[in-house]
Amino acid sequence: MKPNIDQRPGRAPLVATRGGEITFTLTPAGIPRGVQLIIRCDTKGGVWLSIAPSETESTDK
Repeated sequence: MKPNIDQRPGRAPLVATRGGEITFTLTPAGIPRGVQLIIRCDTKGGVWLSIAPSETESTDK
């Protein structure tokens, strides 16, 4: 079943810097609940993407 995406902007990504690297942590619309997308860029132009469990996922069910 295709998710219903309403085309509205979501939450702004969490942005962090460390030692010249920048990391964006976000939860794009349409991905499963409880996961987040992490994008890390380094000073040499390298880009890494990963999907990880959400650190902000509520334990309420």
